[in-house]
Amino acid sequence: QRESNLRAVGHFELYRTHRLAAAAPVPAGTREQTAEASAKLVDTVSEQWENDHPGSVIAFPGTELTRTDRSAGRDPYLVVGVDPALIPDHNDIWDARVEEFIAQLVLVSSQSADLNERHQDRVRAKE
Repeated sequence: QRESNLRAVGHFELYRTHRLAAAAPVPAGTREQTAEASAKLVDTVSEQWENDHPGSVIAFPGTELTRTDRSAGRDPYLVVGVDPALIPDHNDIWDARVEEFIAQLVLVSSQSADLNERHQDRVRAKE
């Protein structure tokens, strides 16, 4: 009980739903990319999220988000353990790869909850 009073839920392996690992440096200019490139990236990440299942990996620019085997696919609650290469201590969250991961996650979560509508939007965008 003492341990649970001193540590956040993310420090308990049993509650973790994901692991965020460094994959590569974020390419230069990613944050300044065109709206079209950004939309394509959101599309790619979105499709990976829609096909998410226990053990799956979603690629973000510079990171990979791996779902644990005990976590349900597309569960909206994420308890993410982060690679110390990305966040070396509790306060240092300004790595460009972490910023890009958060930005993409917000964009993906801001889409319609209707999978068919999202699919139709992707089809229209490719026309």
